[in-house]
Amino acid sequence: MLTAFANWFASLTNWFGWRLTNRFACGSLRGRFAPNWFAFGSLIGSLRSLKLGIMVVFLVVASITAMGQYTGGYSNVAFGKTASASNYAGGYPPSDAVNGSGGLWCALTNSPAWLMVDLGDSYYIDGYGFDSGNSSELPDNFTFQGSTNGSSWSNLHSGSASVAGNYRYNCSAGYYRYVRIYATFSHTYGSITEFYVYGTLSACTNPTSGGTIATAQTGCTPFDPAAFTSSAAASGETGTLEYIWQNSVSPFTTWNDISSTNSATYNPPAGLTETTRYRRLARVNCKSDWTGAAVSNTLEATVNPASTGGTTKW
Repeated sequence: MLTAFANWFASLTNWFGWRLTNRFACGSLRGRFAPNWFAFGSLIGSLRSLKLGIMVVFLVVASITAMGQYTGGYSNVAFGKTASASNYAGGYPPSDAVNGSGGLWCALTNSPAWLMVDLGDSYYIDGYGFDSGNSSELPDNFTFQGSTNGSSWSNLHSGSASVAGNYRYNCSAGYYRYVRIYATFSHTYGSITEFYVYGTLSACTNPTSGGTIATAQTGCTPFDPAAFTSSAAASGETGTLEYIWQNSVSPFTTWNDISSTNSATYNPPAGLTETTRYRRLARVNCKSDWTGAAVSNTLEATVNPASTGGTTKW
């Protein structure tokens, strides 16, 4: 069986004139289709003796080259999506790694490089993978990352590669629009022939109500307001809620985000010297920005001038 397979494979490569060792190498030209018609007869003859043995050999090869295991049930959602990269060699663009063309993305450097896919919408992601057809251009160490905005990244899985093959993994699940593989390569070039992302379009809907916050307050400068509480949470959403608080001062036409306020409640800092209004925005964390977020009612912390001995101090 193995002899028959070897004879058939030799005839096949001779007929097409492929340089298979360079087919997946971005450091050299891709193999070209150069048929050798005189070898065609030899190819047909060898096929007669191959029979069922070829199926067995292919199954064995597939089991050897499959690395890791994705056990989720979702399909590849990266196919045909917009891809970009930190860099690439001419003729080997990032788009070739997500279109099933048999091409590849080729990184120009052995320093860290990344291949990113914009899925176009928020997806629930629970796995990823990639194919690498050249052992000298493997991503030696790699991290799969997800992002809702394309700038802040969460590490979802890390691994390493040592032989050419098909790598598939489960990852920390979550809702992301942007995904990328961030890798280092030990050689001058690095390549990935196909990048896979497993998931499904998420049910991701912002709340229809921003809920209710309490309570308005009044004090003298410098005023230390009590913490604002949540009388009613935001509601009507599909997904996981998150919040951000905002404030505004006279003439109360502009609202400013207050950093690190992802909570249903908020305790303003002491030392308030002017009347300030507050409100709370709510969205689901699978959204990439705060457009369409639900807004709560508005509270006012009124600051009066300080007084001494019953006389207003101006």
